[in-house]
Amino acid sequence: MNLPMKLALPLSLLVALAGCQGMTGTYPRTNSLIPSASVQVTESYAVSLDKLVHIAGTAYLLYLVVDPFAPNWQIEQAKLSEDQYYLSMRMKRFHTGGDGESLQVVRRRAEQLARGGGFAGYEIQQYNEGVESGLIAQRVSEATILLVRGLQ
Repeated sequence: MNLPMKLALPLSLLVALAGCQGMTGTYPRTNSLIPSASVQVTESYAVSLDKLVHIAGTAYLLYLVVDPFAPNWQIEQAKLSEDQYYLSMRMKRFHTGGDGESLQVVRRRAEQLARGGGFAGYEIQQYNEGVESGLIAQRVSEATILLVRGLQ
């Protein structure tokens, strides 16, 4: 997801708040960026603007970290020869599934490389997967792929 799309949520929130008729408070305030105001949600319930901004900000930061639409795996590839590739993959640190899909992602990428290069298929020559320890553990995987022209 590109940056303009990621800015859509906070910008739309600001536009929505700017048009609110149910805001009360004293303006201007010199001690806070967020005015001491509230938004009347129902006749008997109001939410302070400060609390609303904090909730929206927390939800947005959580979305940026987890980002459910981002790919689970980042793939870096190196062409070793005309018919051989090395793939190095890293999984998102914060994810909602995909723990067992590393080999499936390698096979999918190998198939794309074979088809794109006019090869009949591929062989996985070497494959490893594991977890790199750190402040937050991260799944990693690497493979060496040999592209095959056809039966000989």
